[in-house]
Amino acid sequence: MPKWPTVHEFLKAYGIASVRPRTVIGTRVSDDPADERVHFYVCKVCGQAVDMRDLGQVFHHEVPGHEPLPTQ
Repeated sequence: MPKWPTVHEFLKAYGIASVRPRTVIGTRVSDDPADERVHFYVCKVCGQAVDMRDLGQVFHHEVPGHEPLPTQ
């Protein structure tokens, strides 16, 4: 499996390493979705369901020729 850069390494590579984390305070605009399925799509390469709320899953499934993630 490839070694992914840290957020700091990624930002530094694009010349924006001076960005500091901020506290984000917000409120929900609407209710929770009535159906959890709106958060998922099926990967066209491996056929596995991908939770779009999990950035790690999304990035994994963007790699061409990847294997499905292990199920827990």
